[in-house]
Amino acid sequence: MQKIKVLLIFPLFFAFLKAKSAYRTNCYYGSWAEEGLGRKLTPEKFDPKLCTHFSYAFFDVDDKGKVKHYKNEKDRKLLSRVLKLRSRNKNLKLIAVIGGPDVDSSVFSNIAETPKYRKNFRVSAKTVLKDLRMHGLDLHWLEPGSADNFNDKANLVTLLSDLREEFNQTLSLGVSVRGQVDYAQRWYDIPKISSLVDYINVMAYNYTHSGVLHAPLFTAGEDSVDESIQFWLSRGAPSEKLNLGVALIGRSYKVRVMQSNSMTTEGPYVAANGIREFTRIKKYHEMCTTIHNNTAEYHYDPVTVASFSIEDGTVLTGFESDQSFAVKIGFVIEYDLGGLMIWTIDNDDFTGKCGEKFRLLKLIKYCLESNYGYIKCTTYLPVD
Repeated sequence: MQKIKVLLIFPLFFAFLKAKSAYRTNCYYGSWAEEGLGRKLTPEKFDPKLCTHFSYAFFDVDDKGKVKHYKNEKDRKLLSRVLKLRSRNKNLKLIAVIGGPDVDSSVFSNIAETPKYRKNFRVSAKTVLKDLRMHGLDLHWLEPGSADNFNDKANLVTLLSDLREEFNQTLSLGVSVRGQVDYAQRWYDIPKISSLVDYINVMAYNYTHSGVLHAPLFTAGEDSVDESIQFWLSRGAPSEKLNLGVALIGRSYKVRVMQSNSMTTEGPYVAANGIREFTRIKKYHEMCTTIHNNTAEYHYDPVTVASFSIEDGTVLTGFESDQSFAVKIGFVIEYDLGGLMIWTIDNDDFTGKCGEKFRLLKLIKYCLESNYGYIKCTTYLPVD
């Protein structure tokens, strides 16, 4: 069996890491977690002590700015069970994630630009949070500017300012932003955003428009985790407000050329078009299972700090492994970031098919609470 090993391969700056008293572990849980075939993560199966924040995605908002308590009866019932997690962790912060891919950017653009819709949004959002006894809001406006409104950059700040005023300090306010540097340059007023929110989830993944690895820590260009975080820091974002976003998924590509003795992350690769013979997006627990069962070959690139697998000699999947994940936790400690944002917890190996149940979430908890930081973290997970 191909074994996943956590190696002591890391840049020099990881040599002297220190732990701080509190980091955020912002766990995203989707309303779809119990849907579809295969393994389903119910709220009852989850240990809420693995997270500091539990973010329920997504709450809807209509085109007049009114935030809805739930999408439908099924969503209402699931949400009621999610809210009970607080009984098993009195320190858990329950967060309502408003927006997401089902809310078109033009809806947020119109709300942010129109004073009466902004008022609807701020008042209804506060009402929902108070009614559900939740602790805060995460604004998940995925693509400011995509509706060709060049005022979105300024209007996003105005919307956040209104929410801050409405919430005062009684409710927390977070925002999720895209990781790509070129996008952040055009659409995020970083100093003003940073002054208004309690935390910023930097979604440092989905870089595959310029390469096959969806979340490398380092690259030669701008499409990497390091470049994204360094950009936000250089523009004035306080490090303690930044949550490093990590997606527990893999993205698969068809390999055009592959030499039997050269498994590298250099091209050329081509994304399969049309009908595919393989799943394009895979969950971490699916990836670790294929490697555990020896149906895929595991590879790790210490230069980019990225993992990938090869199936059938033709399908390459870049994914977040134990190995790459451990280094990213060390990165959070090194730059004294606020913590991590995890997309999404139902993608973790919550049934223990590859060993430890919730192995990645437990890796976070162990490393961030350890006085030895990254160096101790790398020895945590045994080779199965």
